[in-house]
Amino acid sequence: MRTAKIVLLILLLTLFTVLVLQNTETVSVRLVFVTVTMSRIVLLLMTLLIGFVSGYIVARLGTTRKVQKELAAVKQSIASQVAAGAEENTPAKKAQS
Repeated sequence: MRTAKIVLLILLLTLFTVLVLQNTETVSVRLVFVTVTMSRIVLLLMTLLIGFVSGYIVARLGTTRKVQKELAAVKQSIASQVAAGAEENTPAKKAQS
């Protein structure tokens, strides 16, 4: 599976490189109130970078939530075990033994 991801990443980066090299003209981009003129290569690279960073952040948030859910489950399990152990050590239980 890991090899497939690497091959796919290399393929996508190769396709992106070909796309960038074929688009070298200057373009104007309107960003709210400002118009910026830049090479299309720069615009494509900025878009790629924003996409990678956004994907990384979303992946990290998903991982963090999963870890938090697992931690909550472990805490609940420990609390129930402690409660069960406390019931066994009550004076009424000791008298029965």
